[in-house]
Amino acid sequence: MPERFGPWKTVYERHRWWSADGTWERLLLGRNAVAEPRRPPGGGGAEGEGLGRSRPSLTRVITPNSACATRGSHPTLTHNNPINRTAPAGTGIPRRGPDHQGRDAFPMADQQLNAPPCAKPGVPPDKTPAGGIRHVNRRHANRYTVVGNHLTQHRNLSLTAIGLAAHIQSRPAGASVTIKSLASRFPEGEVRIAAALRELEAHGYLARTRERLPSGRVVTHTTSYNNPPAMTAACAQPEPPAPQGPQATPQPPPPLRPTPVPAPTGPAATLLTDLRRHDPRLLLSTRDVHRLAPALTTWLDRGIPPEAIRRTLTAGLPTDPLRSPAALLSHRLTELLPPPLPPSTPTPPPPPRPAPLQNCNGCDRAFRSHEPGKCATCRERLPEAA
Repeated sequence: MPERFGPWKTVYERHRWWSADGTWERLLLGRNAVAEPRRPPGGGGAEGEGLGRSRPSLTRVITPNSACATRGSHPTLTHNNPINRTAPAGTGIPRRGPDHQGRDAFPMADQQLNAPPCAKPGVPPDKTPAGGIRHVNRRHANRYTVVGNHLTQHRNLSLTAIGLAAHIQSRPAGASVTIKSLASRFPEGEVRIAAALRELEAHGYLARTRERLPSGRVVTHTTSYNNPPAMTAACAQPEPPAPQGPQATPQPPPPLRPTPVPAPTGPAATLLTDLRRHDPRLLLSTRDVHRLAPALTTWLDRGIPPEAIRRTLTAGLPTDPLRSPAALLSHRLTELLPPPLPPSTPTPPPPPRPAPLQNCNGCDRAFRSHEPGKCATCRERLPEAA
């Protein structure tokens, strides 16, 4: 039924009344004026005098359109006249006059809404909330992690970041929390995990620092903070005031000036500085030269010539730009260091050379002697001849 006609019970009762007093019949016959309604048999009496007589104030002109378009259009059912709101005679409905407040006591004249269904009885409100979540908590004896509400109820962190922070806080010290290890553990991809880690860094729950080892390898250290608000509040506490007394006003300390690094000296520093003449990509800073000089000195102490060292450090370099030439040279000086030479044994002196051959002046024979003259046989014959 269209909403503009009102509740269906009211329409039904009006239909019954109009059918009983002949209103529908007069409308169908095309009468323009409403005559005095006929009282059915048995409906007269002193109690129905108001309905049985035609009164000038109750006579109204009704057209077929206006009779059914709006509520309360029937002349005997106006809200301004509570007497005429009683049920007409012959309908079988009890007829009662208005009450002392001037309203109709007939129960079917106004809108009667159905009562809502009763709610099921539940737990008293002082023990359990009527709606929302209900917690069933049990105390953990082991394998649990304490997580603060400042993290789990954070207004600016995403749900992925909150869950990732709780997982990181539950891991033991030294566990790997890199993006690849977390992506292999959870269904979220590397992009979402990287974005969640950046959120935790921005809000102070995570800190990642990079450190270069002496071997040239770069490692990342991850630090997890379980209560950043408490740490921020501890840092923001003001220092206790200094005791008042006749003390001299402290002078502000002079500004610290950076200590200049002395220029590197020595054959090792000279060799490292000269590498950029052979390859411009091997340009080293003063600090890098000071750090690499001890390793290069070890090469020189083992008797390796500078030219061989230069060839070892510059041979086979990649064609791409070098991101860290100091790390490359440190790796080569450490990994390509040759072993020291074994101790040398003394060589024996060469054998003495024999005397050269000479011709004897007496017998003209050849003999060995450092000086020319006579042979031994001719020298023995001289005493005998004398």
